[in-house]
Amino acid sequence: MTGSDRPWEAGSEPERWAGYFDPATGLLRNLSAPPVSTPAQLEQFENSHVEYRLIGLRAEPVAGSYDLEHVQAIHRELFRDVYPWAGELRTVGISKGVRDLPDGAQAKAGFLPVEHIPFVVNGMADQLRQENYLRGLSNEEFADRLAGHFNDLNEAHPFRDGNGRTQRALWDQLAAEAGHTIHWQAIPNDVNIRISHEARVNNNLDPLRSTLRAIVTDDGLMARTVKSYEASRLAGIDTPTRPGAGSAGTSANPAPSAGYRSPGFDAGRGYGR
Repeated sequence: MTGSDRPWEAGSEPERWAGYFDPATGLLRNLSAPPVSTPAQLEQFENSHVEYRLIGLRAEPVAGSYDLEHVQAIHRELFRDVYPWAGELRTVGISKGVRDLPDGAQAKAGFLPVEHIPFVVNGMADQLRQENYLRGLSNEEFADRLAGHFNDLNEAHPFRDGNGRTQRALWDQLAAEAGHTIHWQAIPNDVNIRISHEARVNNNLDPLRSTLRAIVTDDGLMARTVKSYEASRLAGIDTPTRPGAGSAGTSANPAPSAGYRSPGFDAGRGYGR
């Protein structure tokens, strides 16, 4: 792609922020053909392709040492059918929620500046290596140690979108190699958002630790059952197409909401995405 095809890389921060969006629809630029025109269509398109890739990724994990290159490889695999910037670090600052200031005011709770992402994620990988990738631990010990690394990667939020699913895929791989299974589906999305925010913004990891303790189990019968189920799904699933393509009654493109493209704010659907 030329520079004009990658406007999220060029110009000032507001220009790069706007460059992630299709000006005709207000949606994140994507690889759908035919093009999507509503947020619901983009979500369907994204979910179908990412789920397909996730099943394959669980069957054949991406090799790596849990460093930034490994994280990027997982994101690239999951989102390669969806976004032209799959696997690439974001070029803009993003935030989620708010933090309380000493004077009683509130400010956006920003994730790490882009330039700090490699240092933090690669530092996390070095620490994991020193901890023998959390192997040989009980379920509770694994959960407690994982909480800090989970928070580091969440604080980095390396990508413009898709951070939650990329992080869960990474930790699923770490857990499987250490003899554990993490049952993410047991956490409601609002709880996931709340405990992640509490850890990142208020430096309180206790809710995150207790939640991870509740969903980490041995890699035993349950994990084998899940893998068997996913293998059967993978055997029967076709390469996905955009759900709803060509359906009748599609409305005209809506105008983007006022806050949707506000520079510096992640208008995605939460930590779980």
